[in-house]
Amino acid sequence: GFIYGTFRGTIYSVAGILVGAGCAFFTGRLFGFPLLKIILPANALQKFSFVINKPKAELTMLLLFLIPGIPKDVLTDIAGLTPVKPVRFLLMATVARFPGILLSSYIGAHVEEQEFVPVFIASAVAVGLFVAGVFWRERWVQSLHRRHAEVTEKEGDTV
Repeated sequence: GFIYGTFRGTIYSVAGILVGAGCAFFTGRLFGFPLLKIILPANALQKFSFVINKPKAELTMLLLFLIPGIPKDVLTDIAGLTPVKPVRFLLMATVARFPGILLSSYIGAHVEEQEFVPVFIASAVAVGLFVAGVFWRERWVQSLHRRHAEVTEKEGDTV
């Protein structure tokens, strides 16, 4: 945003995130769990393991991507181990991350133009969302984990 403005900064950032997410997704898909055990912290892998190889992983991953403060890189790495199709994953990752990217580019563009009132307002919104995400993310993740387990159990009962 500082260099290219809000619009082009957002476009370039989204393109970079898509390339990086695609590389991480296919690395996970190609090399699987043994590689992720090496590159990811054990607690991060354990925390999000409930989406690995689960049929309803798609919605759960989308919701996790939307929670501020959740480590998106870990989710991107783990996504390759889920049944989510690559195009759908990249679309989810883009849609869920777009508001934050847009806000960051907006802040950068206004810093460059030395318009600090919009910067402070946008920064306050971003910090507020991040703090809420950090404060409540464990509850949200546990809630998603329980919901995912309930759905999986019900599907197991009907099969």
